[in-house]
Amino acid sequence: MALLAGHPERDFPKPRLLQLLPAIAVGVLLLAVVALLWLVDHNARQAARNDLIQDALWVEQSLRFQLRSAEERVRESAESAGDQKRWLARARSLLSVRPEILRLALVKGDGTIIAAEPPVSSRDMTGWLPQRLAAFEAAEQGSTTYSTPFTQPSGQSAFDLFVPISADAPERGVIMATFSMNAMIGHNVPWWFSQKYELRVVDAEGIVLAASSRLGERSDGARQIIPFSPPAGNLSMIVVQRAAVSPLGSYIVMSSIVALALVSAVGVYFARHQAGRRQDAERKWLDEHALRRAMEESLTVGLRARDLKGRILYVNSAFCRMTGFSQEELIGREPPMPYWLPEELDQTLTAHYAVLAGAAPQDGFELRFQRKDGTRFDALIYEAPLIDADGKQRGWMGSILDITERKRAAEINRQHQEKLQQTSRLVTMGELASSIAHELNQPLAAIASYNAGCLNLVRAGQTDDPEFGQALEKLGQQAQRAGQIIRSVYDFVRKTEPKMASVRLADVVETSIGLIATEARRRRTPIVVLDKNMKESVMADRVMLEQVLVNLTRNALDAMHDTPVEERRIVVSAAIDGDLVTISVADKGGGVPDDLAEQLFSPFFSTKSEGMGMGLNICRSIIEFHQGRLWFEPNAGGGSVFKFTLHRAAA
Repeated sequence: MALLAGHPERDFPKPRLLQLLPAIAVGVLLLAVVALLWLVDHNARQAARNDLIQDALWVEQSLRFQLRSAEERVRESAESAGDQKRWLARARSLLSVRPEILRLALVKGDGTIIAAEPPVSSRDMTGWLPQRLAAFEAAEQGSTTYSTPFTQPSGQSAFDLFVPISADAPERGVIMATFSMNAMIGHNVPWWFSQKYELRVVDAEGIVLAASSRLGERSDGARQIIPFSPPAGNLSMIVVQRAAVSPLGSYIVMSSIVALALVSAVGVYFARHQAGRRQDAERKWLDEHALRRAMEESLTVGLRARDLKGRILYVNSAFCRMTGFSQEELIGREPPMPYWLPEELDQTLTAHYAVLAGAAPQDGFELRFQRKDGTRFDALIYEAPLIDADGKQRGWMGSILDITERKRAAEINRQHQEKLQQTSRLVTMGELASSIAHELNQPLAAIASYNAGCLNLVRAGQTDDPEFGQALEKLGQQAQRAGQIIRSVYDFVRKTEPKMASVRLADVVETSIGLIATEARRRRTPIVVLDKNMKESVMADRVMLEQVLVNLTRNALDAMHDTPVEERRIVVSAAIDGDLVTISVADKGGGVPDDLAEQLFSPFFSTKSEGMGMGLNICRSIIEFHQGRLWFEPNAGGGSVFKFTLHRAAA
C-alpha cells in the first residue's frame, strides 16, 4: 500500500490523457477519412483526365475520318463532271447524306461556276475571299486542296474543299465543296460526348470558329488541345470537360456524423471501388493493346516507326519477314540502315531526309531494299507523322509494301499486250491481203507494160524516140509505188518497241487510209479526210497509231454493210482543244445499240460472227498508253463517231 501510495503516477495514467485518447483517435480517423476521400477524388479526376484524352483523340480521329469520307465522295462525283445533269443528281444525293456540306459547285479553270447545288447567283470568281481564291488556284495545279476557314454572311464559319477534275474530262476545272464547321461538329459528334465535354475549333489567334455548345456555356473543367490539320493549317481542337461539383465537402460532413464503423466501411468501399475501376481500366487498356498488337502482327504490310532523327523505334513482324532482320537488329539503329542498297545509298538518303523534313509524297514513293541474305526487292513506302497522346509529333510512321511481284506482273502484262497488238496487226493485214495484192498488182502490171514498150523500141532501134525516155520514167515511178506499198505493209506488221515521237496527223492518216483504200473502193465507200487541223503534229508511236486508225476505219466499213451505196461515207477529221487533239472516224452505219454500248470495248466481245473481239479493246489500250481516251458517240446523221485524244507535240 505504501508503494502504491508513494508512486501513484506509475500505477495509473493521468485522467487528462485518458480523455484525450478518444479525441485523438477520432481526429486521426477523421484525418484518415479526409485523406482517403481526397485520394478518391484525386484518382477520379485523374481517371477523368485519361478519359478526356482518349475521348478527345477518338473524336478527332472520327471527325478526320468523316472529312476524308466526304472528300472521297466529292472526288467520286468528279467522274461525272462531264455530264452536268448526272453530276447535279449525284450532288443532290451527296448533300442529302452529308448535311455538313452546304454547297457543291462545278467550277471551270477560269473561275466560272457552270453548275451548283444549291444554285448560286454569282457565277464568277469576282468577290471571292483571298483564302478561297488561293485554294482554288492550288487545286488548278492538280492537287486536292482545302481553303482556310472564312465567315459566311450568316456569321458561321466554313471552309472549301477543291477537288481537281480528272485530266480525261472534256473540260478541266475543279469541284468546290463548301463545309459548315458547326454542322460538321453537330452531325458527327455523338450526344454522349456533348454531355461530357464542350468541343471548340479555334484558329491560330484563339478565335472560336465552331463549338458543340448551342447555348455557348462556359466550362472551367480540364481541357485537351489537339492539332486539327484538315481543313487548313494552324487549327486546333479544344475539348473541355464540363465542370462538376466535387463531392468532397459532403463526404467530409457525412463522415464526421457517421459512426466509426460506418466511416471505416465507407472508406473500404470507396477504396475497393476505385481499385476495381483502375483494374477495369488497366484490363481494358491491356485488351486494346493486345488487340492492336494482334492486328499489327497479322498485317502483310511492314510497319516502321522512326523518331525525328531517323532512329528506328518500332518494326512489326511483317517488316522483319520482308527484310530478314529481327526486331533486336533494327530497333535503335540509325542511318544508314542494313537493308539499304550500297549502290543506291545517295538516292535512299535523299528520300530519307525528305521524309524527316516533312516533304514525303502523299501518294508514296518507291525504293529498292535488300534482305539479309542479299536478295533485292522493290518497296512502296507511305510516310505519316507519328503523333503522341499530347498531340506532339514524335516521329514518322512508315507503311512498306513489297511490290516486286506487282512490278513483275505489270512487265509481263506489258509484254503480252505488245504481242497481242502484233498479232492483231498480223490478223488485220491477213484480212486485207487480197486488197493489198490487188493494189500491188496495178503498179506491177504497169511496170510489165512499160517494160514491153521499151523492149519494142529497143528492138526497132528507136531509143532516141522521146517516148522511150517517158516510158522508162513511168516504169520507175510505178516501181517506186510498188515499193512504197510493200514498205507500208512491212512497217505495219513488223514487231518494234513503242517509240514516242512527233508525227504529222496527215502522214499517219494517209498511210492508214492507203492500207484500206482498195477495200473501201471494192465496197464503193468513199473515205473523206477533212484537211483542217491535219497538219498538226502529235506525240505518238506511228505504227500503233496507224493500227488504231486502220481498225476504226475497217469497223466503219463493216458497220455500213447494209447501208445503201449512195449513202455510204466515212469522214476522218481532227479538232484541237488546248494541248489535246481529238481525231474522229464517223460512219453512216446502223449505230451501236444501247444494250451493247457498255460491252463494246470489253475483251472478246464482238458483233461480228467471225470477229475475235479484241480490236476495240486493243485500240483503247493503245490510246490509254498514249495517255489519251477512246470513246464513241452517235452520229447526228445516223451511224457512229469513234473519237480518241492525243497530246499535241508542241505542248
